[in-house]
Amino acid sequence: MTIQNVGDYELETGLEDFSMEDAVIPRLSIVHKEGQFRDSLSNEQFSKLNVIILGLVKQRVLWHPDVDDDDWPMCRSANHTTGFPNMNENQPKEKTFPWEKSGFDPNDYPPGEDGLIRLPCSGCQLKEWKSHPDGKRPYCTEQFTLPLLYDPRDSGDWVPALITFQKTGLKPLKSYLTSFARSRQPAYTAITEIGLDMMRRGSTDYSVPNFKRIGDSEEPHWREYAVNYRTMRDFLVADPSSREEDEGDDTPSAPAANVASPPPASEPAAREETVVVEEPVAPEPTPTAPAAPAAAADDDDDLPF
Repeated sequence: MTIQNVGDYELETGLEDFSMEDAVIPRLSIVHKEGQFRDSLSNEQFSKLNVIILGLVKQRVLWHPDVDDDDWPMCRSANHTTGFPNMNENQPKEKTFPWEKSGFDPNDYPPGEDGLIRLPCSGCQLKEWKSHPDGKRPYCTEQFTLPLLYDPRDSGDWVPALITFQKTGLKPLKSYLTSFARSRQPAYTAITEIGLDMMRRGSTDYSVPNFKRIGDSEEPHWREYAVNYRTMRDFLVADPSSREEDEGDDTPSAPAANVASPPPASEPAAREETVVVEEPVAPEPTPTAPAAPAAAADDDDDLPF
């Protein structure tokens, strides 16, 4: 722990017993109607973010069309490959995993020793176009989660965070990361500005992210960035069974979607996340519930975020 210099004296910070395994990492979300980012830990809002993108984790989440308070995803995949369907008896039966629509036979996928069912996303019909009950889109939503560092004060003090993009947020993110992939350069070699463009569909106001390289990160830190990314990724893609028992409820409840306005952020009720630099113990990133407003105009029945 760094000792603070005060005049000619060196004072202990009082946080000598506080290590990175005790640190809490926030989730950044988008407040669509306001065109702002929100830090879940401090509740501060920002019109743009200066970040160092450590990497990308592709994921999937499946929500029932009518999302109510306390709903959980019907299925989620932390690694974009293996889905964990929700068969929780505390969830309404109609909001558990829709076997009949998935193309899977439940008899072919019995629970493992940990009680969890594992399904291969590659064979699931719910990711296909028009598989949603409205017949207009995939039922299962693809998400890109970015572990990153951001500078909330523009002071050069970088703090870790997570942010998830889906739907209209994916195209600009893919376009931005393509240049790094083509040049075989890590995204953490750059300082990136993430802004928001306000858009409107029908009566719905929403924000679409934009990405711009504004500088280079410091090369001496690149190895550290790579280690931090691997640590965060290893946790984010881990099976739920690998988590401690007291972390079994790390998925926050979904917001009610039966309203005409979109949800206040790009993901529901994001929670603080704990990440260990050397041995990850962070909560799993929170999936985003697709809105399905019953009272909205026709243009709003498939919200773009």
